[in-house]
Amino acid sequence: MIIVRLYGGLGNQLFQYSFGYSLAKKLNQDFLIDIGEFEVLSKNTKRRYGLKNYKISSKTLSSQNIKNYKIAKISPLYKVLRKSLNYLPLGTLGYFREKASEYQPNIQGNRSSGYFDGYWQSFKYFNDFRKDLTKEFVPKEFNQQNNQLKNEILKTNSVSLHIRRGDFVSDKETNKFHGLCSLDYYYRAIKDLESQDNNLFFYVFSDEPKWAKKSLKIDFPTQIVDINGERNPENDLHLMSHCKHHIIANSTFSWWGAWLAERKGKRVYAPKFWTSKKRATEDLILPLWKVI
Repeated sequence: MIIVRLYGGLGNQLFQYSFGYSLAKKLNQDFLIDIGEFEVLSKNTKRRYGLKNYKISSKTLSSQNIKNYKIAKISPLYKVLRKSLNYLPLGTLGYFREKASEYQPNIQGNRSSGYFDGYWQSFKYFNDFRKDLTKEFVPKEFNQQNNQLKNEILKTNSVSLHIRRGDFVSDKETNKFHGLCSLDYYYRAIKDLESQDNNLFFYVFSDEPKWAKKSLKIDFPTQIVDINGERNPENDLHLMSHCKHHIIANSTFSWWGAWLAERKGKRVYAPKFWTSKKRATEDLILPLWKVI
């Protein structure tokens, strides 16, 4: 049994799900996701359980039915038992907490089951199951307006450009930690892309579309995508994934738009710094992506 705790925004949830899905496949175990975090949040929060809008195969556990599982929380006794005997009481799931943001290849240790708590932001956990995951992450509902736009995107040398603002701007602590991608970053990426491809058409995705329309100046046909809003981010992500090229923000949301994309000749640009003080790592940025 593999259980993964879900929290954070949609991009984080996709990383957590992909980690658990792939680990369960490798170990030939059942896979469940713990969504109890979203049951206790304020009604005003923007962090909602987003995978309910996807055709995922995993079953969910609420804060009530998670109690049916014995999960060994980290305690002095638990540490001793794991270290010396690799032993847990019968029917008990080991608790595994992510200790670092880097890829941890041996996170499950010698056990074939467990409860996993972390962000797991590395493609190395699940890249081998890409075909499976692209089928898992298909929106349940994709209306005519979105389908029409998707068809237009597929006909052009489309570029998905993502500008993440929101709490990256409004919340002081979040801003201090994450920082923002500058307009210069986007312009440098556009200039490099222009040297590689021409006849480009830009589709701009942002949680502040009015700011993006006012501030971003591109000498190519451009469309601000604002048909889905905050309630249906999975539809924006699906549209992103059908673009040919990608200029992502320091955001797991546009990371997924680029990773899920499969068009031939795809070029992806990513910011050098994923947070205000930390560079993007090789565990996060794929080998063919260009860091600026």
